Amino acid sequence: MKREAELKRKVTAMLQRHRPHWITLLQSTAGAPDRVIVGDDTVSCWEFKHATPDFRSPGIQELMCLRLAEHSKCWYVIWAETAKGAGLRTMIVSPHKIHALPHRESGLKNAMKLVPEAECEGYDMTWLVERIIVRHLAKEKD
Repeated sequence: MKREAELKRKVTAMLQRHRPHWITLLQSTAGAPDRVIVGDDTVSCWEFKHATPDFRSPGIQELMCLRLAEHSKCWYVIWAETAKGAGLRTMIVSPHKIHALPHRESGLKNAMKLVPEAECEGYDMTWLVERIIVRHLAKEKD
């Protein structure tokens, strides 16, 4: 069962505890990434997906994330698991790698075929928030 909203709430709450002076914006515009983080003179964009193991990747969203990655900092966070709920892992992935995955019907993609830039076993929010902070503060985009 998809738990994307719950997972996003958890990571947003933990990020706000770790960096209370940062601003986390929740996006509602079609195609925009889920969160924009502003703090310490920089901005980063984050799109979150819960893949079981498939996830939807609308073309407008992929294009927006690709464009943001070209001009700023933008990543996907994929919480992946098998269809039976096994093999949980958290991945940070560039929009270019998401775009390179082949589409199946209705824009579905399979997260198990991704090669992430960073990953951990399980849905470790502490690990994820630490990585978000590091990438957000990096002087150069990846």
